[in-house]
Parts: sequence; structure tokens; C-alpha cells
Amino acid sequence: MHGGIAKPQAALERIDLLVLPSEAEGFGLVLIEAMAARVPVVATEVAGICDVVKNEQTGLLVPVGNPEELAKGIRRVAEDEGMRLRLVEAAYEDVQSRFSWERVIQQYRELLNIENASS
Repeated sequence: MHGGIAKPQAALERIDLLVLPSEAEGFGLVLIEAMAARVPVVATEVAGICDVVKNEQTGLLVPVGNPEELAKGIRRVAEDEGMRLRLVEAAYEDVQSRFSWERVIQQYRELLNIENASS
């Protein structure tokens, strides 16, 4: 799939693995969306992606510009069901704890020194 997708959640439900072989990435939002949908991820080891994926914990990170390592990472996730399930569950938990709306709003409030309205 490529280009704009009207319902990204529906697209994520149809894939078995998300691969993001970026040479540069500002922030890995698509990775967060995949991880929240319990889709395993393999991505390149660049700033932005490394802020989202913890190598061997919530996904696999491979060196930039190394198709052999990228293929090896894809094969590992595809062939090792135990590892895939471990990555998926850890990624889901990590996304819920770091990137849920509640957590993001809390971080903005702390950053901007805004008191919680319910306090």
C-alpha cells in the first residue's frame, strides 16, 4: 500500500508487518499507529524512529542503507512467532504508556506549566 489511506486502522488490520526503511524520519507516527494496532515493526536505526522503537524490545531496528540486514530483520519477525508476539505485546504496552492522549496531554501540561483543570 502507498499514498493516502482514508481509514488507516482498516489498512493496519490487513498487514502482518510494518517495515519503515527510512534514511531520515522526524517522528515515527506510523510506527506508533502500527504498534497500537498490534502490528510488529521493523525499521531503520535513525533519529525519530529510535524515539519510538526500542530495539529487540518493541520492534527491530536495522542499520540504514543495509538491505541485507533489513531482509534479515523481516525474516526474523516473520519466522519467529514467539519473538513476534513478545515484540507486539511489549510495543502495545509501551505505546499505551508513552503515547496515549492522556499521557501526551499530561506532558504538554508539564512542559507549559499548566495546572490540571481537575486539581
